[in-house]
Amino acid sequence: MPSKKRRRKPARRLKPEAVLWALLVVNVALGAAFSPLTAVRKLRVVGAAVSDQKRIEKEAQYLRDVPVLRLNATWVEYRLADSPETETLTFSPNMFGRAVVNVTLKSAVARIAGSHMFLDPHGEMYWSSLEHEGLPVVYPPKSAFAPSMTLTGGWECGPTAQLCENLAAQVPNLVRKVELTDRGVISLEVDSGAEVVLGSSENLPRKIEKLKSLLDEKPGLFKSVRQLNLTSPEAPMVVRG
Repeated sequence: MPSKKRRRKPARRLKPEAVLWALLVVNVALGAAFSPLTAVRKLRVVGAAVSDQKRIEKEAQYLRDVPVLRLNATWVEYRLADSPETETLTFSPNMFGRAVVNVTLKSAVARIAGSHMFLDPHGEMYWSSLEHEGLPVVYPPKSAFAPSMTLTGGWECGPTAQLCENLAAQVPNLVRKVELTDRGVISLEVDSGAEVVLGSSENLPRKIEKLKSLLDEKPGLFKSVRQLNLTSPEAPMVVRG
């Protein structure tokens, strides 16, 4: 049998009114987006230190002259994040002249003695206007200081930061000082004034585990012990007094 020919459906014609409305909507949207009326006029800063918040607000003044679709958010974030205290910064504008800047500050695990320099968990030193109460104070080796008495990065920042983070987790609020010598010896001063000698940076997690276990067995250990030597954690030595 001869096959039946399929009738093609007639193509639908777009109504001129619909086309005009679509073009009008696109034209209005683009006009609004590229209009100075969409520039950021109100900025909210969340999470920044008080001193840095003022800097961000001042730095962001130029945004008032840039329509929102002409903004490069990555460049804005790079420009506004110019602070040693900032870990991350995100910039979120909308079409109505408003924007939010969310700031995440670096977390400190220790303060460098005699300064407003701090160590973050990665062992990076940075300046901060915040006080960060309750952190142990790190005394770097004398060799870490340049002839101008400025602190350089040529010392065990990474292991020291990991040590301080481990101390906070295992024996919180116990250690107030961490001292490093030019011979590579690390020692701690606890809240009672007693000294804990850790020796080199080798096996530091094991040494802190031993310190925790000794305190678990005898919480008042440092009331009678003047020095605890954990250079060899398997054979701790004490000096009483």
